[in-house]
Amino acid sequence: MKYSPELKEQILQEVKESKSIVAVAKKHDMPDSTIYNWLSKKRLKPVSDLASENKKLKAQLLKTKQTNDILKDMLKKSCHIFDSD
Repeated sequence: MKYSPELKEQILQEVKESKSIVAVAKKHDMPDSTIYNWLSKKRLKPVSDLASENKKLKAQLLKTKQTNDILKDMLKKSCHIFDSD
């Protein structure tokens, strides 16, 4: 059976509020497996979202590595200054 996107969202909201997939499925006279499938699909991120998140995290990692290198260099220089006293 085909369910409208609005009905799917309504049912998923009911599940979220009631915490009972079985009860909501019975209320709507539908198999609970259908709701389980909707939930599993909803939890998956689209590939485009993952690619954009991956790009953002790589940029963040690069910035962190650069900061780390700068701090290491500063630490080496500061230790050298204190060793020469």
